[in-house]
Amino acid sequence: MTPTLGKAQDKNSTINQKPTAPSRLKIKIPPAVWMISLASMLLTFSSSIVTTIGPVYLIEIHNIDAKDLGNLESVVEFVSQILRFLAGALSDSIFQRKSLMLLGFSLSTLTKILFPFATSYALFFGVKVLDRIGNGIQASPRDALLGDCAPKEIRGRSYGLSQTLRKFGAGGGAMVATIMLSGSVVAWMGYEGAFIAGFFVAIVPAIISVIFLAFFVHPPQHSALKGLGAIRTFFQDFFNNIRHMGKPFWILMMVIWFYGVAHFNESFLQFRAKELGADAQTQTAIIVVLTLVTSLAAYPLGLVADRIGKKKMVAVGILFMILSNFIMMEMTSVLGLFIATSCWGLHWAVTQGLLLSLIVDVSPKHLKGTAFGIYYILFGFASYVANAYVAGPIWHTYGAETNFMFSSVIATVAVVILIIASKMKLFPKVHD
Repeated sequence: MTPTLGKAQDKNSTINQKPTAPSRLKIKIPPAVWMISLASMLLTFSSSIVTTIGPVYLIEIHNIDAKDLGNLESVVEFVSQILRFLAGALSDSIFQRKSLMLLGFSLSTLTKILFPFATSYALFFGVKVLDRIGNGIQASPRDALLGDCAPKEIRGRSYGLSQTLRKFGAGGGAMVATIMLSGSVVAWMGYEGAFIAGFFVAIVPAIISVIFLAFFVHPPQHSALKGLGAIRTFFQDFFNNIRHMGKPFWILMMVIWFYGVAHFNESFLQFRAKELGADAQTQTAIIVVLTLVTSLAAYPLGLVADRIGKKKMVAVGILFMILSNFIMMEMTSVLGLFIATSCWGLHWAVTQGLLLSLIVDVSPKHLKGTAFGIYYILFGFASYVANAYVAGPIWHTYGAETNFMFSSVIATVAVVILIIASKMKLFPKVHD
């Protein structure tokens, strides 16, 4: 009997053993993750055309000043963040993540059809708000559905893939927008005609994204319909769900808050380029380099995170941002700025995907949508504070170097909290 028991113990220990790095490499990314990521890439491609052309269209054609443009962006982003919060929580109540995504994708696609006909500022504003409503509805359910579909051993890689494809979509859309406003196209169609043509081009990938989502994304069984009757109990369950998110989740939200306050908008990199004497083309190249580095690095860094641990990689990602700040402080040249931008891109590649994966890890498995909703509204508010009350005023009053130093100090606080929480084992075993 003893040898038999020993064999049984050996078998059980083998079963309970954690997957090694080579075995993780053998786990394939599920088709649903690929399809969700491809659909998101197409919608991002479409939206990037509009977001690149839109501000120039309003300024050049409708003579909108910077204040009005800022008010527009503030309103639409506020609407988007609120809806991300509510849609995430609703997706947990009715468990129809794909249906909410489809609603958001369809609404966003409808706005792409309406943009060419928004020939006044008021109409454009209305369509833009509708577009961000669509974006807000689909974002949290999308991220939660990715968590439902991705095996826990390769969540970092899965979110890295999604981030990579979305960044490729954003970069591709920006390139198309640049082509549509090139001299040859403007000479052929006229200035306003080139803008309108760009809006029409954005319709095609948006429609394809809806088709991809509707017919090629098949959620796992536990992510299917839970029942529309759950909507009736949504509001009474909502606050109860927030109370049950757990200590590890709120510790991670604390890390994200400090990171968000330290994370000033990437447009400040362009402002820095202008301060250093760079021309308009070089300022635009800053964003191209940023997007390129992020898109190329997100997937492989997600793969590394699955092997060494996501919390370690998130800390490394924030350290890349701190390094970028110090390079911008010490190297007052355009070359130095491009090096700093590359480090900023690496920080983006790590944090944007892995933070989403970590949220899945520390959240109750039935509250992923609520978790992402809280994340989006918290990070959105932190970013607003960072840009409106921290980076902008400090930059204007004390100069760029002081802003970079302040950002680095706040980011260091985020890293320290993450390290202490990890050392104290305050983060639980990964949820399925």
